[in-house]
Amino acid sequence: MEELRFWEKLLQNLPPQVILEFRKVRRDRCSMVLIAQRWESQPWFPILQEMLYKTPVTLRTHRGLLTDPQGNHHPLEGILNLTAWPVSGNASRARAYQMRR
Repeated sequence: MEELRFWEKLLQNLPPQVILEFRKVRRDRCSMVLIAQRWESQPWFPILQEMLYKTPVTLRTHRGLLTDPQGNHHPLEGILNLTAWPVSGNASRARAYQMRR
């Protein structure tokens, strides 16, 4: 039960955290790689696409890909299809990628 609470808490906090991270990346004009599902219905998804500066990479699922600090596995491990999203707060870098697409 402790394992489930950890993941529920993490997932409940994810969308606001993503938006805060996007703000920080833009403010600092830096880059990061966000690991998330392809959630096109999420309010932050268009922002994610605007900030891309490289092609996203779908991660292969394997045992151990999603573990909490105590080594417990996420209940949906193997079901979630995660993607590495390279995003940049440098608008010209993101725009250059968008033009190449």
